[in-house]
Amino acid sequence: MTVTVAASDNVGVSKVELRIDGKLYASSTSATPSFVWKTSKLAAGAHTLQAVAFDAAGNLTRSAVVTVYK
Repeated sequence: MTVTVAASDNVGVSKVELRIDGKLYASSTSATPSFVWKTSKLAAGAHTLQAVAFDAAGNLTRSAVVTVYK
């Protein structure tokens, strides 16, 4: 499964993290990264996804939490 994120900042995005079930899954220095989420070994049930974007000053913003079911 591909998870695509789009982040923006008035100065620039320095990093975007993808967190799955509250844990860091992957990060990118792109403001519009696509992450490949390997779900084959994932337990059945609900899982949460959230993106966290950082700017050069270290400020961060979290996306809304999205719940997906396997």
